[in-house]
Amino acid sequence: MAKAEWRRRNGEGGMAKAASYQSDASRFVVVTLISYKKEVSQSGAKKENWTVKNNNPILSRHRVVSNEEWLEARRALLREEKEAMKRHDEFTKRQRDLPWRKVEKSYIFATTAGDVSLCDLFEGRTQLFIKHFMMGPDQDWQCPGCTLEVSHVDGLLDYFEHHDMSYVAVGRAPIAQIEAVRRKMGWKFKWVSSSNSDFNYDFHVSFRPAELANHRAIYNFREFDPKESEDLSGNSIFYKDKRGQVFHTYSTFGRGGEQFLGIYGFFDLLPRGREENGPTHALPDWASFKTKHIHNYPKLPLSESL
Repeated sequence: MAKAEWRRRNGEGGMAKAASYQSDASRFVVVTLISYKKEVSQSGAKKENWTVKNNNPILSRHRVVSNEEWLEARRALLREEKEAMKRHDEFTKRQRDLPWRKVEKSYIFATTAGDVSLCDLFEGRTQLFIKHFMMGPDQDWQCPGCTLEVSHVDGLLDYFEHHDMSYVAVGRAPIAQIEAVRRKMGWKFKWVSSSNSDFNYDFHVSFRPAELANHRAIYNFREFDPKESEDLSGNSIFYKDKRGQVFHTYSTFGRGGEQFLGIYGFFDLLPRGREENGPTHALPDWASFKTKHIHNYPKLPLSESL
């Protein structure tokens, strides 16, 4: 109902039952009451304020205002957004300005075409982005976070390569198991196995039996208890110079990987937000639908495995 018509029927300060409907998103009945109030500010300007009251928490915490008030609020937030963007630009420069460390150790990775070195993964480029994919040998389940992150990639591969960057996922599972998952998911990016090297252990995304037994390992640059997790996820960046020297320039783990999840840019602006409301209060709350029914290597009953 238009505001003018509402005012004609109900007066300036009245209250009316405006809607009672079934919300498809939240699946409960929402009863909305809208009150209209006209105020005169100290400057003499007329100010309209529409208050929405209902049992939907998304609507209840938002005021409905006039176009003028909305524009005033949006412009104020825009100023803050621009400052935040400037601070973000400064922060990413600090990330790039971190000191580097030379990779002295030789690492071999298995591919469908044979073994390759870390240098080979650059494929003639100077920059290498590695996704530490959380996949160990014979792992039946599939990591929802890793799955979501790499799902962003295929459409960007041409842009990556044009920007002198190679993208490679690395998992500890054997290459045959990795390739089976890659094909099943329809992914095009390169995915290799570190099963025959210490790469995953040296970059602290996989944990040896002794670390699991002692409940002490390193992840995200600090000591922690891996509990029963043999593998975790992360991202690492490398640079190769003209002499073939390789340098480790940056790594990030945990929520640091959110900077590579473009989907959050959409969700964070939606009225309902990320909806990470439990049970994990993290990405699996909403992203697990894609992987919860996937069984890559189901364990057979003992009678069938003999």
